[in-house]
Amino acid sequence: MIESMPAGDGIVAALALVRLSADGYNMMMACGGPITVNPAFQSGRLPYDPEKDFQPVILIAQFNSVIVAGASVPVTSLREFIALAKAKPGTINFATAGTPTTSNLYTEWFRKTQGTDFYNVPYKSNIQALQAIVAGEVHATVFVAGAAMAQARAGKEKKLALISERRNPGYPEVPTVKDEGVDLVIRNWYGLFSKTGTPRDIVVRWNTLVRRRPGVQHRRRAQDHLGQLHRPRA
Repeated sequence: MIESMPAGDGIVAALALVRLSADGYNMMMACGGPITVNPAFQSGRLPYDPEKDFQPVILIAQFNSVIVAGASVPVTSLREFIALAKAKPGTINFATAGTPTTSNLYTEWFRKTQGTDFYNVPYKSNIQALQAIVAGEVHATVFVAGAAMAQARAGKEKKLALISERRNPGYPEVPTVKDEGVDLVIRNWYGLFSKTGTPRDIVVRWNTLVRRRPGVQHRRRAQDHLGQLHRPRA
């Protein structure tokens, strides 16, 4: 049974796992938000400790995101979008998945380094932020590249720049942020976690089974990822 819990910057899902039994039947698929971002920005206020409460099982994938703008926004590139924000300070809004999240951090980074004044519009999840772009409620957001491309090809949004060091062969026409003069690349990841205390043999079994599934990256070295996912340090 899969239960989606995207709200609360991943806190809802993390707390749910903490409250469940460490018997190997309860797992959490998480990205960097609840594991590394939340502890850095909400130190002492989280209802869980990712380093003490969770056991990394396997790294599933790493992925890049893309900066997209609404179809009606009068820009065709990231450079033009930054110029628009500078020309109209405080009027250009940026949808995020709440505070703090990767998309919100990217917005704040733009404020401080690019001389822009984006207005943060927090939603409960990245999916809702993308839906807001399609509906014309906001000007821009950051979303997983593959999923955002479908909306862009349908003309419901504009792809401005891929947050990556190099262009993606699947959509080579999309420039990278570095192509657009922005030197900040953030790569997110998804990993599988069990509750701390889950028997080691069960964790290894999960690791082995996931490695056998088609499409899982790093198959040959997946076993080496046990305990190697980045964790926050005091």
